[in-house]
Amino acid sequence: MDSKKIMEAAKTPLIIIVVLGVLGQLLGVFAGQTGLAIGGILGLIGLLVYLWAGYAATKTYKLDLVGAGMVGAVMAVVAGVIGLILSLVFAFANLGAYSTYLAIGIVAVIIAFIIAVIIGAVVGFVLSLIGGFLGQKF
Repeated sequence: MDSKKIMEAAKTPLIIIVVLGVLGQLLGVFAGQTGLAIGGILGLIGLLVYLWAGYAATKTYKLDLVGAGMVGAVMAVVAGVIGLILSLVFAFANLGAYSTYLAIGIVAVIIAFIIAVIIGAVVGFVLSLIGGFLGQKF
């Protein structure tokens, strides 16, 4: 497995995933219910980005299916870490919903992070694997 190619293939889709995540967090904090609805749409776009990342990994970077899946897993883990950092920044800055019960919120964020990274890595792997399969077939 070529880790250099995997990292290179993950770079652009990862930037898109992080931007979508940041927009979703900001909308959740500052736009209330409307922001949550738009955040859901951003989440669906994010799923498509994982498919595209796997597709591009096989087409552009000539990775196999496992390599395409690893692109998605890497993206999910890095995006999860960035999401954790943003959540903690919002918590310590007392922004929006993050200001309530700060200590409980921080523990909840860390537990959610651990669960989300594991699930996100699996989902990212599977979606990028599907995208890679499509890239090999079409």
